[in-house]
Amino acid sequence: MNHRNVLQVFAAVLGACLTWCAQASGGHHAVEDAGLLEPGQCQVEIWQERGTDHRLTHAGPGCRLGPVELALNVDRLREGGTTTVWGPQVKWGTELGAGWSLGAVWLVNLQDHRPKFSGHTLVLPLTWQASEDFALHLNLGRDVLRGAADRTRRGAALEWQATQRLQLLTEWWDDGSLRHRRAGLRVSLQKDLTLDFSRARHNGPEGQGWWTLGLGWVFDR
Repeated sequence: MNHRNVLQVFAAVLGACLTWCAQASGGHHAVEDAGLLEPGQCQVEIWQERGTDHRLTHAGPGCRLGPVELALNVDRLREGGTTTVWGPQVKWGTELGAGWSLGAVWLVNLQDHRPKFSGHTLVLPLTWQASEDFALHLNLGRDVLRGAADRTRRGAALEWQATQRLQLLTEWWDDGSLRHRRAGLRVSLQKDLTLDFSRARHNGPEGQGWWTLGLGWVFDR
């Protein structure tokens, strides 16, 4: 299958999905990188995740302001009942030299039932840009939960820029409760518009899997 056919296939998938993904799409990978938007840029990420027992819809606008990115995460989870979770996010990053970058991501979780404040998370991402085509991301973080034991999270991800418009991604992460793995594709539909498509699964012989389809749009303020 050539590059043009790949784009045609993903365009068809997107068109079909939009009939059930009211707000489908993008940047849904669990492992953070240490990169930031360029000064003056903003982005919108939306995606929908579907598993055998749940459905999750996410919307996340954000902008670069000085040395940090400020964003707002909104998630609607259907799993038995329906829960909406939202909260601000702050991301900082700096280059360490020789292809290495270090960052920090802090986010707060609020929910639509009591208690409104359910906790917050701090993640430290470390990125190694091995070449123009390959990058490695490592994460170490902590969930501070209200009314429950705190949890340590960790993860690793690999990115390969296979062509100018096609990127392959794989990641492994432990959220302090379960271990997971994911493989996905990222297609550049236009200069600043990307489509993500992935399959994730809990580790173990009976681990349940889920699909995610997302869109990411970067633009200048």
